[in-house]
Amino acid sequence: MQYTGYAHREDMRIMQAHLLYVDDEEDLRSLVKSQLSLAGYAVDTAADGDEAVEMLNRCQFDLVLLDIYMPGMNGLMVLQYIRDHGLCPHSIMLSEINDVAMAQRCALLGASACVSKPYDLGVLVRSISRVLAN
Repeated sequence: MQYTGYAHREDMRIMQAHLLYVDDEEDLRSLVKSQLSLAGYAVDTAADGDEAVEMLNRCQFDLVLLDIYMPGMNGLMVLQYIRDHGLCPHSIMLSEINDVAMAQRCALLGASACVSKPYDLGVLVRSISRVLAN
């Protein structure tokens, strides 16, 4: 899942975006962080919803990538918290299950997009760029 594409030069401010990647799978968190960093993003990570909320209250992020299914405070609960407190303008929900009803629920809670796992990193980077450009 290595990103080998090149950043488009049309809007480098998007590439300087500060992202928060939230996933309970440690190996995936590490891999995605390194690949998104190579793609030009500043990336912080959180292992669960509680840690994400703590980080969201301390730092300003341009976009949050949230795994939906995590133990404890899941991605939907974090998304609701983000919406209720106006903490982050954009969010992309990540799920191993491609479920239209879940995608609609995420959209109602304010998610900018949903991406199915396992994902191609190029697709994820394009989704991030598209969301940040809007």
